[in-house]
Amino acid sequence: MAMDQFLTGLDLGSYYIKASAITGRNGDIIFSAYGESHGIEDGQVTDSVRLLSSIRSVLRQLEIKTGAPVTDVFLNVDTAYTRQESSRGSAGLKQGTVSEKDMLNAVKSSMRVAKTSEERICDVLIGDYKVDGVGYANPVGAKGGLIDVTSQTILCDESTLEGQARVLDNDGIRVIGTGLSVHGMANLMMTRSQRYHGALLIDSGHRKTDLVVLRNNRIVYSETIPLGGRNITKDLSIVLKISMNEAEELKKQFGTGQLSKNHPKFDLIREVVSARATEIVGLCRKAFQNYPQWNEIDMALVYGGGLCGFAQIEELVEDGIPISTNYITSDIIKSDDIFSLNATGVAYNMIHELQSVLIAQMCEKEDELEEADESAGAYFSVFDKVRQKATKSVKEIIGLDEEDEAVEPTRRPKTHDDFRKKASENSFGTKLKKLFGIE
Repeated sequence: MAMDQFLTGLDLGSYYIKASAITGRNGDIIFSAYGESHGIEDGQVTDSVRLLSSIRSVLRQLEIKTGAPVTDVFLNVDTAYTRQESSRGSAGLKQGTVSEKDMLNAVKSSMRVAKTSEERICDVLIGDYKVDGVGYANPVGAKGGLIDVTSQTILCDESTLEGQARVLDNDGIRVIGTGLSVHGMANLMMTRSQRYHGALLIDSGHRKTDLVVLRNNRIVYSETIPLGGRNITKDLSIVLKISMNEAEELKKQFGTGQLSKNHPKFDLIREVVSARATEIVGLCRKAFQNYPQWNEIDMALVYGGGLCGFAQIEELVEDGIPISTNYITSDIIKSDDIFSLNATGVAYNMIHELQSVLIAQMCEKEDELEEADESAGAYFSVFDKVRQKATKSVKEIIGLDEEDEAVEPTRRPKTHDDFRKKASENSFGTKLKKLFGIE
């Protein structure tokens, strides 16, 4: 296997630029880097020169860790700047059994949704597959005449992505695909059964906190709270009568446990942080309970430096979310990877989305792909971009060779029970241990 081949996820935030390179057959080798962000606000490029300098600094860190240059990236798309369209698609089964190519054709069919000239498709969330009306979790090998799929197509502002892509292109870096932030995090941190049964995901950032309820692997409810880590910094600045830079540094020291309890303002700092963190989580709780079926959701995942930059966040929040809640903090992951989880999620997601496509021998010639693209119109999909520009490198990443391509093309289709049986093997805790080496 070519260990020097990586998929790179890139998240251009208003406060941090985050990047993750991922490799391994199961996406279990991860390198991450992050640094301060300049020249971008809420996804919009405000200063291309400063933004490019920030990106270069972070990617240089990543290249030192991996020993490989970054030339292609998958961009993370913030859920707050998207809208979702539910749809259905289908494809006829010419061979009488389902192949991955048939699945892909059905998904592409489902992505033909109404969109404005300013929008582009940045991701697709797959719901359920049915073959001649019978449901399957993974229908490969199932016999029938027609495959149907329910999906949710994610649309975002085209100018926003193009602006970010132009900055990267100035440094010779190609954007070969995009991925929805919450989609990547759900696949990274949750089992399939959890994603389908229902979960609350809270992404706490610098300026805002995004809340998403995921059910049947689709977004059923979302809300944005206009508060984040910056508000905690501002509170400390006002109360302690210090500059924002001094407050930010003090906040980081407190959050990582480096601030001595003997510090003369320790108790006051803790009180200020606790008050704002409790307010943010309280607003998330109220927003979550606005979802009509909130009491049917039994788990929550909180991540992002705004709240999870505090290793002791669970102790600081006085009244939390009324369901089982996992805070992804540095004392769990044992590193600063908490700040690059969104970038890790989009890269991890690509490996697992790609395997089902590439193992299906979706490796047509370039001229056939270009012809297909022209006939399909302007529909963008991660699958198409990867098939066009990253097929060779991704095959190397997951160790796919001629022997792999010949493995059991008619294997038994997987049912929902099969996935439930393996849920414990891929639990939240197990995933963290595997991905981040937790003891």
